[in-house]
Amino acid sequence: METFEIWSEGYTDNGGRTGAIYFGSVEGKDFKDACKSLCERNVGFSQYFDEEHMTWWGCSLFSNSKDATTATIMRSKYEEHN
Repeated sequence: METFEIWSEGYTDNGGRTGAIYFGSVEGKDFKDACKSLCERNVGFSQYFDEEHMTWWGCSLFSNSKDATTATIMRSKYEEHN
């Protein structure tokens, strides 16, 4: 088993916006398994976790803050222009 950090890109909702979101560190055989393990101990995460698309509330999941933050910035730039 390996320990994975679980991060989501930030999102924009009704004019509000968040930065990358950290859910915690969880063990798993791979990142997907770690996300499924997080579902067992975090009801809020499990309610919006989409295992097929590896998203939380429609936002991509990442195993590190750098990638989650980069995705958040890219999403914000896209939304500003559309």
